[in-house]
Amino acid sequence: MFLRELYEAKARRVVAIMPGGFHPFHPGHKSLYDWAVKTFGQSNVYVAATADTSTRPFPFDVKKKLAAMAGVPGDRFLQVKSPFNNREYADLLDGDTALVFVRSQKDKNEQPLPDQTKKNGEPGYLRTYTGKDLNTADEMGYMAYGPTINFDFSGMKIKSASELRATWPEMSDEDKLRAAKLMYGNGAPVAVKLLNQALGDPEAPVGEDASPDEEDEFHRKLDKLVHKTFGHSSDEKKKKKKTDEIMAFGIKRGPKRATIKKKPEKFEPSLRDKIAARRKAAAQGDKDAWASKKELPTKEAQLDEIAPAVGAVVMWILRWALSKGLVPALKWLLKKLMKYIIGGTAAAVAIDQGWEWIKDKIGEEATQILIDNGFEIAIAVTLVIGAVVIKKWIEKHGEKLAKRYAESIEEGDLSWTN
Repeated sequence: MFLRELYEAKARRVVAIMPGGFHPFHPGHKSLYDWAVKTFGQSNVYVAATADTSTRPFPFDVKKKLAAMAGVPGDRFLQVKSPFNNREYADLLDGDTALVFVRSQKDKNEQPLPDQTKKNGEPGYLRTYTGKDLNTADEMGYMAYGPTINFDFSGMKIKSASELRATWPEMSDEDKLRAAKLMYGNGAPVAVKLLNQALGDPEAPVGEDASPDEEDEFHRKLDKLVHKTFGHSSDEKKKKKKTDEIMAFGIKRGPKRATIKKKPEKFEPSLRDKIAARRKAAAQGDKDAWASKKELPTKEAQLDEIAPAVGAVVMWILRWALSKGLVPALKWLLKKLMKYIIGGTAAAVAIDQGWEWIKDKIGEEATQILIDNGFEIAIAVTLVIGAVVIKKWIEKHGEKLAKRYAESIEEGDLSWTN
């Protein structure tokens, strides 16, 4: 026992925080919230989320609206920058309060983990919640894991927000409304429009019905991918700065930063021109505008040539991440690399085919690992197409990434991975 433990104060009340991405808030989240309310009391439970939309589609105000429709009071839904940092909740805590973070059982192997040890040999801030003899938040915090539920939409078993995001665009209008009623009750029609805006047509204004039949699924996904890849910014300085930040990965702190020795490969201008021309022709009613898809540059053939090796490389990357508890950091890395790795027809086809395409390229074992660890389909495609490059990066910089991640956990600031 450490000497300081003799003087640790026992808590008289509990504040329970349920942090999450909530892209979107769904029945699994509501079930966990209800469990937290039953365990800790409604007046003591809060839900916390960031406003970050750099890699996920839902802004904070939409998250809050959907959560309210599902039954979470608005004053209990908090906006934070770093969900697992106890300093974010200073206004809720006093000298008699214990802080408990609430997560689902499916996230039990996700960082941050309780009962870790610091470099000096002392126990870390987070401990496993046991339900008794809780210390105050200034001394330590706790991690409690509630049950995970699977919810069923039209025969599709779903247990995570990423699975819901992948499934939603493929659902019929009737199934969407039925699913929204299960999730959000009387707010279902508004919820469908909010979800369509975020997960269907990114440019459709709230309040107008989406028209998925106007274009087939391939064209819509290709259009969305190109729009996300090329963007609209003409400020070259900002582009260069963003490129530098992404490629350097922010691994080194302080005034010295990792430098780029080789600029990322740019997309050919002709690709953008061809796609823009086809979009314009399709908008003017030309049904054959997209008939010659094979003319567009594609990485599919290149990928097929090395297909036998891809599965082994992906398994190497996943085993590395799992063995070091770095799955969230790997997802962060893939999101940062995404725009440089996938683009054009090949990625659109892969995303369109979904997990069947992934399974064909890397096998069932690696695919199941990705699904079990909550990988989104676009992130999984990035991993497969860029497997060789990512493996080389990990071999060179992986220890630095692991060190930074460990330091962030110790400091309680994982905002850079959101």
